[in-house]
Amino acid sequence: MNAVNLYIGITDYDWFRFLSVLETIDEVNFWQPGGRTNFRVLQPGELFLFKLHAPRNFIVGGGVFARAAILPTSLAWEAFGKANGAASLPEMRKRIAYYRHQTDDPHEDYMIGYRILTQPFFMREKDWIPIPASWSPHIQQGRTYSTAEGDGRHLWDLLMERVSEQPKAPIAVPRYGEPMLIHPRLGQGAFRVSVTDAYQRRCAVTGERTLPILDAAHIRPYAEGGAHELANGLLLRTDIHRLLDLGYVTISRHGHFEVGRRLNEHFENGRHYYAMHGQALSLPENLDQRPSREVIEWHQTQRFWDRDKEAPLKGPLVQRLVEAGRIATVTARTEARRLRIVSMRPTRSARSWRGRRGHGGWLFWRWDSGCTLTSLLTKLRDKWEQTNQKSDNDTDNLLAK
Repeated sequence: MNAVNLYIGITDYDWFRFLSVLETIDEVNFWQPGGRTNFRVLQPGELFLFKLHAPRNFIVGGGVFARAAILPTSLAWEAFGKANGAASLPEMRKRIAYYRHQTDDPHEDYMIGYRILTQPFFMREKDWIPIPASWSPHIQQGRTYSTAEGDGRHLWDLLMERVSEQPKAPIAVPRYGEPMLIHPRLGQGAFRVSVTDAYQRRCAVTGERTLPILDAAHIRPYAEGGAHELANGLLLRTDIHRLLDLGYVTISRHGHFEVGRRLNEHFENGRHYYAMHGQALSLPENLDQRPSREVIEWHQTQRFWDRDKEAPLKGPLVQRLVEAGRIATVTARTEARRLRIVSMRPTRSARSWRGRRGHGGWLFWRWDSGCTLTSLLTKLRDKWEQTNQKSDNDTDNLLAK
């Protein structure tokens, strides 16, 4: 029989009531005000349950445990906002100070314990579950139960029954199945904390440790199919995060920082970033927490090279050029309105066409905004036919950058 643990944590009624009425909530931070010891009782995927302070000795909800950490209060509010169980950061700070038995110091960023829970559920009062008979009234913070034991298994069965009866069941577990780990679906807040913790609060590129200017960056944006997972994240300084999102920088498959030439082309600057080009990133020791090959390749092909991406050209003109042996393939990059021909021997007529030789045998021409790519290809074909010259074993690859 599979056995998992359940942890019953004690909380106050105001925290529970505030969260239970929020319309959309996919994660909560069950914070601990002391922030001295990290929570190591559960493994990701086990259930963390909410018990109210006496005399309300009931289990009233819970969530899937995702991660624990000790981090500043400011980050908790930035990551979770109202999912901390408070309407504002000042209110949250006031509660922390109250439980610490001190006056709130506005200059102190309290270190608190994070217990990040996903797929939270809050039961109606008629569905509240009485605490097990083995619960001691002297427990101050919480207690662990195993489903291999009688009270733990009975509690699991009751929870699955209650959760399955909710209009939108937050946990997809068979009502009468064996106890099992539940995959925690990380939200934005859990992603932020997980990445910050995995990278030990250091920018992966610069090593910067000033937390307010460090971002948990998605390599593949969430809005474009990326997941809130460590394998899709990097901890980056804010400016580098912005450049990553815009495609000016990327990371290589071997874990090195790369800066594209477009940064200099667009802004005639970037010396600071080019100085870091090629340096190794500081990545987590745990290989499972490092960026995956799939998201790196996505960023390199869909974001880093998005403005230079080649698209095949089709049509009768292209077909005639191919049949004439003048080119092997035709692809277009039209954004900069600049014609580029690769591996073509410059003829007199080509040179007279305002051409210039670039690096690696590249030839460049510019054309007016009123000139279409088709008309440009037509002019070039006519020039080629006039010269009546053929390239020996050259691949003439025509594209517009």
